[in-house]
Amino acid sequence: MIMEGLFIPSVTPFEDGEISYKKLIYNIDRWNEMDISGFLVMGSTGEFPHLNIQEKKKLISTFRKNIHNKELIVQVGMPSLKETIELANIAQDLGADKVLIIGNFYYKNRLNKEAIESFYINAAEKIKLPVMIYNIPAFTGVNISSDIIIDLSALENIIGIKDSSGNLKQLEEIIDQRKENFYVFSGSAQNFYNSLKLGADGGIFAVANIFPEIFISIFKEFRKKNFDEAERLQNLIVPLCEIIQKRFSVSGIKAGMDYVGYSGGRCREPLLELSKDEKMELYEIIDRIKVKF
Repeated sequence: MIMEGLFIPSVTPFEDGEISYKKLIYNIDRWNEMDISGFLVMGSTGEFPHLNIQEKKKLISTFRKNIHNKELIVQVGMPSLKETIELANIAQDLGADKVLIIGNFYYKNRLNKEAIESFYINAAEKIKLPVMIYNIPAFTGVNISSDIIIDLSALENIIGIKDSSGNLKQLEEIIDQRKENFYVFSGSAQNFYNSLKLGADGGIFAVANIFPEIFISIFKEFRKKNFDEAERLQNLIVPLCEIIQKRFSVSGIKAGMDYVGYSGGRCREPLLELSKDEKMELYEIIDRIKVKF
């Protein structure tokens, strides 16, 4: 099955410190009506470090029950290989289609090429679901280099990557040298158009929680070779992407969702709600985008 298009890495809405499944299902129901390829659960935008195992199980089962004709990718990366495999097996039992595994982030001085490759090779051998690599050095502090990714792309059960490094040169190297049937998804929203120009298969963007329609349109216009319109839409969304990436993070995603009519909910501490001034700054950017979209 070909993998392409937009996947939404869903937030996990909290209310009074607990997951609001009512808010979550409200979002899923709206997204089900859109031309997206699927969902990523328990990614960075989903605050996976803040979830216990019972919550993770219920989140996976809630998505599986409520999504319609769309793929379900579950982020299962944990600090150890053993825990990663265990969570992947749980995800499989609960109906996930694929798993995403974040790069290791502890004991950085020992995470050389050999260690990173060994981790993914052993995970792929023991996990039955198709595996995707997740490279997000802004959070992990470790970049998974293009030569490692190209090596891993040769493995039968490693079928793709979400690359959130924002490094277009590295992305180009991966695309040019990847093995057959290895799918490359950009995780850098401000670079979506340029990523498509390089040959990326799609995108998985936090900001798509707020404006999925814009990323869907960028992808469709690009595929129709309406490059000027695709680039216009990309330039339109860049200010929102940049303020989320550089300053507001998941708190900004959730505030933006609430503002446009989704249910973002609260974050779990240590993530705090945006201040009143920060919200006003965010809302002004969103309003400018809405006028021109």
